[in-house]
Amino acid sequence: AVVSTQSTGGLKCCGIDTGPVEWATEAAKATYWIRTHDNDVPDSCCVKETTNCGKNEAKAVPDPSIVYTEGCEDKLYDYLNDNLLLIGGLGVSISFLELFGLCGSFMLRRAILHGY
Repeated sequence: AVVSTQSTGGLKCCGIDTGPVEWATEAAKATYWIRTHDNDVPDSCCVKETTNCGKNEAKAVPDPSIVYTEGCEDKLYDYLNDNLLLIGGLGVSISFLELFGLCGSFMLRRAILHGY
């Protein structure tokens, strides 16, 4: 999920909290990755995403011209906070559509039962 957020979400981030170094040190968060990619970050962490662009970039002081240096947690929080009104508006709109559908189904049921 983090990898797809980094690449398709447009958040320009890498990792969760501390950036690229997480991919080398946070065993609880990415154990498979750590076992199979020594000191690498996913290509989605790269500023210019190409094959193997994250090779040997999981270091304490990454090069900001190669990989994004900020974690995705704060970036995602800021994105959701900035778009809270839109998200809430969509939720309320969908609720009203559901309510109209429910009313329509009750009216249809009544029409069928009473032969209208």
